[in-house]
Amino acid sequence: MTISEMHTAFKLELDKIDSLQYPAFTANEIDYLLNSAIKKFVKTRYSGTNVKNQSVEETQKRIDDLKTLVREATVSCSAGTIKPNSYVLTSGFNDAVFASAKYWLSLGEEVNIVITSSSVQKRQGVTPITSDTYRFHIDSPFSEHILHYDCAKPLRLFYNNTIEFITDGNYSINSAYIRYIKEPIPVNATAVTGITSGNILPGRRYLAATSGSITYNSVSYAVGTTFIGVEGVTTFTPVGGGTVNFVATDCELSDHTHDEIVMLAVQIALENVEQPRYQSYTNEVITRE
Repeated sequence: MTISEMHTAFKLELDKIDSLQYPAFTANEIDYLLNSAIKKFVKTRYSGTNVKNQSVEETQKRIDDLKTLVREATVSCSAGTIKPNSYVLTSGFNDAVFASAKYWLSLGEEVNIVITSSSVQKRQGVTPITSDTYRFHIDSPFSEHILHYDCAKPLRLFYNNTIEFITDGNYSINSAYIRYIKEPIPVNATAVTGITSGNILPGRRYLAATSGSITYNSVSYAVGTTFIGVEGVTTFTPVGGGTVNFVATDCELSDHTHDEIVMLAVQIALENVEQPRYQSYTNEVITRE
């Protein structure tokens, strides 16, 4: 569905056709409800807190549900300062590779280890641990993070805005391969023309319009091409009179998810406007997947 079609479907599912009794929602309000539904859809499919109790990549349906949001980034690592023999993402999740596809939920990590005695490099998996099991792994002679036959899986912890990998001191880590679910681009049904420099928002889709071109985030965009706003870059430079428009943004999840997302949006709306119908509609949503 296009965003316009999702708006129409929302109104029909809510039974709001002109003179009927349910409250009218503005386009901005419907966008808000749809974006709330998208976030809820992604999180429940990721965690398994859904009617089928199936989490991300557990079944082919779950793979197809979130496949358009899956990204993989290669990020440099440097020595950490918190724990001994630790290495962290050099720029955390603020690295440039995450600018246009903002990190949201982890799917897994690998690292490139450099063995100190031989300078041999190998791509290896990691050992996910929790803060309360860290000491157990450090003290255990059988922990997978200990180098054995030139292989090791460093311990992995999350903290602040980065990932921390811990080695046994016999190897270092120079880069990490992060597979993750990115933050969905918000849908928006209303186009806006004449956007001025300094007003570019992250995660929104923009169009280089009229004549000339524009330069944004060190990339040149000709007339008719679109780009996504990135975190921390709000300005663009017009070249030859180029301007920027904010374009209507469709849902980037797979098409088969759109009707489920619309129904979730209606469910959220009904929670506020009609409690008895909310319960019956919730049962209907459960049967739709």
